[in-house]
Amino acid sequence: MFEAFAASVTYFNGLTNATESVLFESATFFVSSNIETGDVEDLDYDYESDTQDELPTFVIVSGVVKADSERINTEGVPEEATGATVTISWTDDVTFNTVDFVTTTDASGVYNVQVPLNEISNSRVNITFEEFTTAVDYNDGFRNVTGFNATFDNASFPNQNISLGTELVRNYSYDSDFKDALPTFGLIAGTIEARVNEVTGDVNPVVGLQIRVEWDDSDGITQAIFLTTNSTGEYTTEVPLAEADDFVVRVPEFVVDPYVDNDGSANGRETSATYGETTQSVFNVTAGQERDNTDFSLFFPASVD
Repeated sequence: MFEAFAASVTYFNGLTNATESVLFESATFFVSSNIETGDVEDLDYDYESDTQDELPTFVIVSGVVKADSERINTEGVPEEATGATVTISWTDDVTFNTVDFVTTTDASGVYNVQVPLNEISNSRVNITFEEFTTAVDYNDGFRNVTGFNATFDNASFPNQNISLGTELVRNYSYDSDFKDALPTFGLIAGTIEARVNEVTGDVNPVVGLQIRVEWDDSDGITQAIFLTTNSTGEYTTEVPLAEADDFVVRVPEFVVDPYVDNDGSANGRETSATYGETTQSVFNVTAGQERDNTDFSLFFPASVD
């Protein structure tokens, strides 16, 4: 009997010359019992090239992944996607379980996976380019925004044929459509002025007044931005159009003191005046649009002391 025999062998695994320790099967030879003195039995034996266990063979699944992350100046020209997740999966031909091999792209957007062909049922693999988040540049309607994180949807390519000694190349570009809409903004601006002298008709800017811009988001929850008028009575604010396009500007009650009332005399009577709370609706604000609310100019007081 020639026992099972382990030896180191060199073979081509489909990609390169590989060295493995493999086991050759045993062999038994039954010799005639009629052996006489002086007889010679020739029992030479060669362990054949077939091993007891199948030697592993491989193919390469590779490609370049890109993403359109610079939409300001080079829209439609994707760049190499570093750190994108790629999953290669197949059905094991013994256990019939799904095997997932996960890798990520390198600095050049390249992924390269050595797949064990002898494990794969029907020599087919599924390639999935997973959901991918990266910093993108875009124009939000008013300015160029850089470094905003945006997420691309995943994409799957099932039943890709593979065969020994070949390289399956599947390139992929995440396009300019993101999973979630990038935030865009409109601009609401205006000036608050109040009459301060009924005799002369003088109007002054209302300085340092806190006003409120509010809207109802997609969940019906009221959101608000508070801002303060500047030295010329002006206010301006960006409003997020991903949440709404209709807004309300609320001006609180405020007092002008001194206020010159027209009491019929030449110079009038110096007193104080109260301006009541006022609101104004701003409808259909669109990206990059400036809505200038001038209805708050030339306020007339609600009451005069």
